[in-house]
Amino acid sequence: MAENPSGMGTWGNAGIWFPALSQMIVDTPIEGFDMRSLLQYVKSPYNRWVIPISQGASTATVSRVAEGANIPFNAEPITSQEIVCYKIGEGYPLTREMEMYQQVNVTQWLFKRLAYKMFHTVNVDIMAAITAGVPVASTIAATGTSLGQDGTVFTRAGTFGTYDIEAAKQAIRENYMSVRDNHIVLLVNPEGARMVEELPQYNALNQSGFPGWREGAEVDGLTGNIVGTFLVVSNDVPDGEAYLIATRPYVTRTEQYDPIGFFVESYPLTVMGRDTPQKDGREIYAVHEYGVGIVYGEGTAKITFAGFS
Repeated sequence: MAENPSGMGTWGNAGIWFPALSQMIVDTPIEGFDMRSLLQYVKSPYNRWVIPISQGASTATVSRVAEGANIPFNAEPITSQEIVCYKIGEGYPLTREMEMYQQVNVTQWLFKRLAYKMFHTVNVDIMAAITAGVPVASTIAATGTSLGQDGTVFTRAGTFGTYDIEAAKQAIRENYMSVRDNHIVLLVNPEGARMVEELPQYNALNQSGFPGWREGAEVDGLTGNIVGTFLVVSNDVPDGEAYLIATRPYVTRTEQYDPIGFFVESYPLTVMGRDTPQKDGREIYAVHEYGVGIVYGEGTAKITFAGFS
């Protein structure tokens, strides 16, 4: 008999009912970084949402008005962008034999895997939207240049350095009116994370006795901070690319003014099932309907690099 922590027989332990399994898909926590936290969340009763886009810049001013003169009137219209939601979904068969004879953890694994695939699809879609929304002027070709703690400037071929991060931050600060200090995320893949962790700031503990990163931050994909940005590691970031995003995870989304983009959810992650008597079993389906839109690409910057040789 298979190992059974409950102490019940195989027959009794397999007496699990379909709704209990399907709920796992909704309740399964996503592993790693949830990219939805980078965007403004909107719950929409429709399958589309129109976002008003205000015009302005961080250097905008108004005119001086002389006594008795007409006050200038700004009649510039507010533009908008429509975010259209789309549906994703997948299903699994569940036969009577699986329920009765198969180990429970194997059956559970099938549905947890479906949950991970659904969550990962959302991450991939958000990453694709961010990639497409970066302005050409905010794309930085990495030089690999950094400033050492002894004041010496050095270069590592194929990598990005602190000078490249600062150049990307400058592009955001010049073009995005809503950026705040320490509210910029540096989004990298594992190779980019290695590049960051080999910068002088991450070696500060060995050289000066003081760490260059925020201690205790290795939680939920957050590694720490580097030159004022929060470092987030995700396998969904394309090879040879790193992104700076003018927001910050784990803060109230409505705190942001003119966020870089929106995650519009018209139908939450939902599990449906039906009996299939002709197959002596059941079928389970998971669906999710949402849309992703980047409305202020100026709040993002991209660093491109060749990678370690």
